[in-house]
Amino acid sequence: MLAKKKDREEQPRSGYFYESARPFTSLIFILPMLVAYQGGILAMGADKVHNGAADWLQHVLSTIGIGNFVVLPAITCALLLGWHYVKRLPWKFSPWVLLGMLAECGVWAALLWCIFRGWAYLVGSAMIIPFELAQLLGFFGAGIYEELLFRVILLLGVAAVIKSAGAPQRASLITAVIVSAVLFAVAHYQIITPGGWPFSWAGVTFHLILGVVFGILFVLRGFGITVGTHALYNILVMLLKV
Repeated sequence: MLAKKKDREEQPRSGYFYESARPFTSLIFILPMLVAYQGGILAMGADKVHNGAADWLQHVLSTIGIGNFVVLPAITCALLLGWHYVKRLPWKFSPWVLLGMLAECGVWAALLWCIFRGWAYLVGSAMIIPFELAQLLGFFGAGIYEELLFRVILLLGVAAVIKSAGAPQRASLITAVIVSAVLFAVAHYQIITPGGWPFSWAGVTFHLILGVVFGILFVLRGFGITVGTHALYNILVMLLKV
């Protein structure tokens, strides 16, 4: 009886919601964005196509002597492949699942834009981001590398530390979501980022909410959905001129 129960627990789950959350499927899903972002850097230069989180990660790699252009995207791919391997999941994906992920990201991004539009109306602020190809490609980088830094590295890292101290898994994840959201919020402003937005409580509060939403998405829906939602949300803000 125990052996049968163990076999059932180790059997990979199937269906859209399980397959779309798998690291390998996430990698296939984000690969076009990753290629577009890194290709934009090659074609237009890192001074035009860039993202703060990617710059920080690249700086860390350069500090330890492995700052080559291809290292950061290679590490991103390796992390997702390694994560998938450790979880012993099937090495397959469905194009229909990828299309579903794109549609799901569009729904989440549209909901976030509506929330942002309502928030901007309440606090009486506006945000105008000029449409530029470099900016569009930069949003792909933001989706990938901000989620890599704040969710994969920080959120999972904080959760692991708290859980190792004896806290329940749920409490560890909730705390990690909040901690990563706070760091995500302040990282967008001149508090710690010289090239960030000028500080405002309304702005930091909204980015805190945004960070919590991305954290919850990451925990419940996986890396690919979170990256896609993040990138599409940024693009909507740029195109719809809030």
